[in-house]
Amino acid sequence: MYRNPVLLAREWQKSLDEGTYASRADLGRTKGISRARVTQILNLLRLSSDVLRQVLDLGDPLPSRIITERRLRPLVVWPEGKQRNMLDTILAHRKSKNS
Repeated sequence: MYRNPVLLAREWQKSLDEGTYASRADLGRTKGISRARVTQILNLLRLSSDVLRQVLDLGDPLPSRIITERRLRPLVVWPEGKQRNMLDTILAHRKSKNS
């Protein structure tokens, strides 16, 4: 089973907001990853609200690597319409691979 990367980012951001971790570096040390990796995952929260909702609708945990942080990361820099198109392409590609 795989964690939904957007839900994971939301959980981490909530932990930071609530003061569970003093910083992204502190969170990273606790999780055994770098501060930069924490930032990469948290940056998913910059996706458009529509794309965030679509990814969250996939559920958690995911039955397979339907969507990964590495596949979502490039979408953050694009406008909302392009993000939706790119996500649709990623999901269609995954469906065709699993068929």
